[in-house]
Amino acid sequence: MEKTIECSVTIRAVTKENCMPFLLNQVVEIHMRTFRGFFLTFLGRGFLRQLYRGFCDHQNSSLLLAKENGAVVGFLAYSEV
Repeated sequence: MEKTIECSVTIRAVTKENCMPFLLNQVVEIHMRTFRGFFLTFLGRGFLRQLYRGFCDHQNSSLLLAKENGAVVGFLAYSEV
């Protein structure tokens, strides 16, 4: 039997102007929980905050957040070539 789960997720772009520390901290916490044992995770929270801040600051990069009930539940960070 198939279960149906209803949820409402909003995708939001984080820009240089709205890249707040509390948003970056949520992204870092998701990264730390999801990528245990990965090289970038070993570099620590401070490094990861700077890394994801860079995706907001660079004109050919972006950070997208998936939010549910006001909480960040996922993210996508990318750069264009």
